[in-house]
Formats: sequence, C-alpha cells, structure tokens
Amino acid sequence: MCLIKKRNLMLSVISAALLATCWGAQAAYDTANLTITATVVANTCTLKTTKVTADLKRISARDLTGAGIEKGNTPFSLELTNCSAGTTGVTIEATGKKISNSPELFESTGSATGVGIKIMGGDHKVNLAKEDAKYDVKGKSTNAQLNFTASLVQANATVTPGSVDSSISLAVSYD
Repeated sequence: MCLIKKRNLMLSVISAALLATCWGAQAAYDTANLTITATVVANTCTLKTTKVTADLKRISARDLTGAGIEKGNTPFSLELTNCSAGTTGVTIEATGKKISNSPELFESTGSATGVGIKIMGGDHKVNLAKEDAKYDVKGKSTNAQLNFTASLVQANATVTPGSVDSSISLAVSYD
C-alpha cells in the first residue's frame, strides 16, 4: 500500500514539473487590425415584381438547325416602386446553373436536351449569364420598369424535343 502511495506521489511530482515547464513555453503570435467601413443610404426601391414567368411558347425542333440558333425571344420585366430621389442606378445579378460547354447559357432542367436559356437585360442589353445588367434610373420617376428578354438557344449540334424549365435568381442592388 505504501508503495502505491509513493508511486502516485512520484507521478504527481513529475506531472507538476512537466506542467510547470510547458506553462512557460508559449507559441509566438501576431495580431491584425480589422477596420470595417460602410455607408447607410436611403437610395433604394421596392421590388414590386418578385415572381416572373417568361413563357417561350412552343418551338419546333425543326427550326433549331445548328448551335447558336436562337428562338422564342420573349420580353419580361421587373417593376420597381417607391424609388428614393437618391437612387441613380440598379444592378441585376443573375445566378443559376450554366451549361458547362456554353457558359453564356443557363441550363434547362426539363427533358429537352441540346438547348439553353439566354437572358438579356440592362441599358446595354448584356447577357446576364456573363455579366450583370445595369440600368440608369437617375432623374426618373419613383417607379422604374427593368426590361429583359429570354430566349431558347441551341447549345449542341443535336436537340432532343421535350420540356424546357429553368430557375434563375435575379438579385437587385441599388446605386
């Protein structure tokens, strides 16, 4: 029994010595200062249109004769209301899955193959799969209509008829 107590006492002394040695050894470290800046502005609008469907109607596979052929050009719009006087511009960023071999087109999740969706918008009619659309609303009324077009584009040499469905998110930011 005495041997066990001596062994436990010895282990306690060794543990305390090791702990004291490690306690003094600390890792070196550096610090960094983070500065955050922001500006709170009143120049925003209310997005009146939150769900939009662009029906490209029926497109014959016979009319899709080669990659790059575009059909079903259909206009749609987003409406903004209550824009403050300080609002000068609106930027639309489109996000959605793109076709890997045609990144300028959004992918269809429908049963048709070999086709993609092209969305054009902005004051300079840019392809939203490639860049953000910008609209100048400076000096306009408190409401604004942002116009776009959607079309079906043949992405591959072969097209399989079927449904075309795509879900694309449009994020609106204000200048």
